[in-house]
Formats: sequence, structure tokens, C-alpha cells
Amino acid sequence: MPRLLSHVNFPKVITVLAVSFCIGLGACGLTALAGNNGFALPFGILGLAVMVLSVAGLLLMALVWAVVTAIGDRGPTKLFDDPDHRDR
Repeated sequence: MPRLLSHVNFPKVITVLAVSFCIGLGACGLTALAGNNGFALPFGILGLAVMVLSVAGLLLMALVWAVVTAIGDRGPTKLFDDPDHRDR
């Protein structure tokens, strides 16, 4: 596995992209709630762009994460440290 991919924290990246999607969804909802005012259109376009880019990023990151996990040569993941090998 390339060194760059071994340092990427996929769960954090996917969480950030999911939060940005929710923010974009909320911005589109607020724009629709504001009505047909002329000032609301740029915010609607911005919210739509954030939604589209974050969904594309989510799909791409999930695909890369699945591929890296499938072909990666990582050892077993330890959830907890071994109590016998603590640093003292």
C-alpha cells in the first residue's frame, strides 16, 4: 500500500464530508424557505454546489477506503492495548 494511503484517516474524512453534505442540505432548505427573493439565489447555488461536491467526495472516499482495505496488507486491528506490554 502506498505510504500516502496508509496515513489517511478514512473515518474522519468521511465524517467531515457527511457533515458538509448536511450543511449544504440545510442551506438549500433555508434558501427554499426564503422564497423567490433575488438575494437567496446565490446561497441556493452555493448550497447545491456543496451538496454535489460532498456527495462526490463521499462516494470516492468510500470506494478508495474499500479498495485499500481489500488489497491492503495491514495486520489485525487491536481495539485495546495488551495489558502485559504497558509502558511504565
